[in-house]
Amino acid sequence: MTIDKDVEKIYFVSLLLFKWMNSVFKKGSERLLDENDYVTAFKENSDSFLTDKLQANWSKEKQSAKEIKTGLNFGKALS
Repeated sequence: MTIDKDVEKIYFVSLLLFKWMNSVFKKGSERLLDENDYVTAFKENSDSFLTDKLQANWSKEKQSAKEIKTGLNFGKALS
């Protein structure tokens, strides 16, 4: 693959991921932003959902480590 093709791929991915931010940047340059200017996150990405999921996984990891007498693995709790 040539450098030009790599740059094109990077540009395309960047365009897909960040193009939606243009309207936020434009509004922010004109006035102070408020919460309504941002896209609402899906429930699966909310802080309370993720915190509850992490807490449940961490509890399972503590129980599993206790049963098989191994150390705790925080990485498993994150998955």
